[in-house]
Amino acid sequence: MVITRPITPPQAIKAPSTSLPALKTPRDSRSICHFQANYLKNPTKEKLAKLFKANEELAAQVALDQQTKDGLLDALKTEKKCHN
Repeated sequence: MVITRPITPPQAIKAPSTSLPALKTPRDSRSICHFQANYLKNPTKEKLAKLFKANEELAAQVALDQQTKDGLLDALKTEKKCHN
């Protein structure tokens, strides 16, 4: 069977354009302060979600840092006991 008409590919689906730029999750204290001030001036659900996400990520990082510090301190104490 021979197709006599050209086959045209379907039109590509475009993502819906957003008028607002994508919000970045603040990671350091300075950007969090700026973000909170911006949120207080113009509160939105998206900004609130980003603040909560940043808070959860930073709390997890603090917990990991604390556990690492405690493990290193225990290792130093053990090492000192072995050498004395």
